[in-house]
Amino acid sequence: MNNITFDNYYDELELVSGTSKHTFPTHIHQSLCIGVITKGAALLSFNNKTSILEKGSHYIIAPYQPHAITPLNGKEYSYLTICIKKDISKLCPELYKYLTKTKTLMQNTDPSSYNLQLLAQANNLSKYHFIKKFKEKIGITPYQFILNEKIKKVRQGILSKQSLADLALELGFSDQSHLCNTFKKYMGISPLQFSTAYKAH
Repeated sequence: MNNITFDNYYDELELVSGTSKHTFPTHIHQSLCIGVITKGAALLSFNNKTSILEKGSHYIIAPYQPHAITPLNGKEYSYLTICIKKDISKLCPELYKYLTKTKTLMQNTDPSSYNLQLLAQANNLSKYHFIKKFKEKIGITPYQFILNEKIKKVRQGILSKQSLADLALELGFSDQSHLCNTFKKYMGISPLQFSTAYKAH
């Protein structure tokens, strides 16, 4: 059973705590994340390294740092993470410039029609070179980045009380079930669980 809560403070800081056996696939956050394992153990993978985090172990994940988290031996673990919104335009200007161009296009495009050819053309690159350069700079593939953006939009839609069926259609998921399964894969809980676990302060 995955039990995860989200406490948002002034849209600047989010406190995420949970107990889970869930494997979080490679993903990114826009925030600086600082956390601690409070029970059990998990495997944290980033920068081509995998570390065992046991009870009491701390971790720091920079904004847009691709990472994955897996329970050790499939056993339950608990964690507490503080996510702080950081201005990456100062931390990494080149990354910020590259992301901004891609994100601006995505924000001005119907989410259901996101495609790599469109993003590649906007960056004056062939599809192959765009995928290669994007992976080099961001650390994840454009497809993974698009999924991250869609999950973010699903979160926003849930909190604004949009129906899951409408969100699925709007964001280009094949159906509501596809949206729910993808959301749970990346968030560790279902959309319904998220709507009750999220608190704004």
